Amino acid sequence: MLGLGIARDIAFTDPANYPVFVPVNWQGDTTVRFRRTAGGGAEIMEVNGAAPNPRALFTGPLPVRSREISSVEFVCASVEAQANIDVSTFYSARPQPPVQGTLTPTVLRLRDSDSTDKVRLRADYQLNQGAATIDPTTQPVRLTLSTAAGVFSTKTITGFDVRGRVPNRRWTASAAARAAAGIDACVIDEDPNNGGSFFLRDVNTTVAMADFTNTSIEVLIGDDRLTGSATMVEKPINGGGRWRLQSEP
Repeated sequence: MLGLGIARDIAFTDPANYPVFVPVNWQGDTTVRFRRTAGGGAEIMEVNGAAPNPRALFTGPLPVRSREISSVEFVCASVEAQANIDVSTFYSARPQPPVQGTLTPTVLRLRDSDSTDKVRLRADYQLNQGAATIDPTTQPVRLTLSTAAGVFSTKTITGFDVRGRVPNRRWTASAAARAAAGIDACVIDEDPNNGGSFFLRDVNTTVAMADFTNTSIEVLIGDDRLTGSATMVEKPINGGGRWRLQSEP
């Protein structure tokens, strides 16, 4: 059978050596996208633009390399087969964590006209069923604000003090964490329903003049990724670049 496979060891002529195999008629031009995992495995991501079903993932470990230098090799397991390989891209990337919950902003102000706040955010969060339990005392917290034009504010806070007990804890960014991140406050509360609230105040960040009508919000706590969106309006409406959540007074 014609196809592409991932070998588990160096017995390349043994069909049983390929725990992952995808039928492919490679007698014609074929495009393939592979990835190598940080855990030592590999996956055939796409063949001719389509993802294999079922998933073609081998968790590893893969055979040890056969050359002294780092290399990538493609081989044909039969003497009749020939292949011409055109390689387009190699790169290293950290996969984006899956969305583990939602954010519903109740306050979002950018370059506020009533205070010195450059960024003020309060949002309710709800973790999906099965999501990992958050613990900012041992996990970094990152807030990212962006529009279609790109990211305009990102803050990573590492170091929280905790009060209370599960499921009613409150995490407060320590003085050292606030100073390192350049923020004034960050507080995360939890409630018994696998949710809670997130608050951040920042008077230091420089937020450039821009259109913030549609703003995306992401909070990453460890590997728990919470996402939401905000519809913003300029207040006062005079081109001064002061923006608030549309639902705010």
